[in-house]
Amino acid sequence: SSDLIPDRFNASRAMITMCLLHDIPISGGGYPGIEGLWPAMDALNLDKAVFMPYYEQKEITGSEPDIRISYYKFAGNDKAVLILANLAKTPKTTVLDFGKFGFRPAVARDVWPATGKVELAKPVSVDGYGFRILSIGK
Repeated sequence: SSDLIPDRFNASRAMITMCLLHDIPISGGGYPGIEGLWPAMDALNLDKAVFMPYYEQKEITGSEPDIRISYYKFAGNDKAVLILANLAKTPKTTVLDFGKFGFRPAVARDVWPATGKVELAKPVSVDGYGFRILSIGK
């Protein structure tokens, strides 16, 4: 999926990763290739969700300590949006564990820049200093 991302994005990838991981709003200012992130995030209606930061939440865990997991929880349904952030310089993979989440989703949808289905029984890869935004449920 890295062919979808322009070189210029690499310069700001780590900053965007940290902002997403900590629910810090980032201005919609951007440049060609990254502007698609803002409408993709807006479409998730995260203002109606509760942010569960990686340093507090224990419901969704992963096998790789360098990949931190925060998520947005929507009341009254099984919808959630996961932010996977790789704090290491090299690509890493993690096996997600939804043991305490209440249900075990089988698939997620990549939100941006890729938009494909992600099988959650398999390891999920995250680029170095990069992120994945995964939407689960309806």
